[in-house]
Amino acid sequence: MDREKLIEVGVDYDGALERFVGNTALYEKYLEKFLHDTHERDAWRAYEQGDYGELLEQVHALKGLAGTLGMIPLFQASGTVVNELRNEGRPVPEVLEDQMQKLEREYEKMMAVIQK
Repeated sequence: MDREKLIEVGVDYDGALERFVGNTALYEKYLEKFLHDTHERDAWRAYEQGDYGELLEQVHALKGLAGTLGMIPLFQASGTVVNELRNEGRPVPEVLEDQMQKLEREYEKMMAVIQK
């Protein structure tokens, strides 16, 4: 895995590595497992169905995973969606759409750099 490319897309490689007790092989194993994680896809399915409860659950799980793996931009984008969904009343559709698009862009950046 290319440490420098991960850092370029906003991964806090060293901070995440600390959470993995300095075990680079274990950290990179979990980065590879991220390629098969379904939270982002499941979040989009919930979003398209208007199931905001499921959307919150999926994006919140993605946020936790992104935080653990040091994926700061994805963590932040997920957090923004979570905050919008926890907003009293229903989320503003245009705002939520914009936030979901940003989340998808950050997710795709992470996927692209991990796949290489």
